[in-house]
Amino acid sequence: MVSDIEIVYVPHVDMVNSPFDMFALVKAVYMDDAIRVLEAEGILERRVSATGHTMYGPKIKLMRHVRSDIPVDFFAATSATWWNIFTMRTGGKKSNMAVALAARRKGYTWKSSGGGFARLSDRLFVPVNSEADVFSFVGLPCLPPEQRQ
Repeated sequence: MVSDIEIVYVPHVDMVNSPFDMFALVKAVYMDDAIRVLEAEGILERRVSATGHTMYGPKIKLMRHVRSDIPVDFFAATSATWWNIFTMRTGGKKSNMAVALAARRKGYTWKSSGGGFARLSDRLFVPVNSEADVFSFVGLPCLPPEQRQ
């Protein structure tokens, strides 16, 4: 049973001619454009929280697939933040909490939407380049996503 879908992506950005000024360039962010099309066609809609708010920004877009009512969340990453965000989003909650707690015990904080771990005492940053790096840094086994809770 699918309870939600989380999509981590690195946006492809190009500079293209403005439709309003042939001498001006504007940014085209293709994933954002695709999400807007799906929203305009009524396939996706912005998810409304219990407080009546939506979260739809450049890094996080919380949507809902209209026909199935399944949450579909989009998380923009960069090449530097990809593995950290991917590892968190393939989580489970208990696994993510274990990583954060193990990092804290080592004197670090897990920058889950960033590219690694920051030491609390002096902000020394330790980047990660794979899921295995995340778990290895905090001394936890790297289980496949389907085995994480």
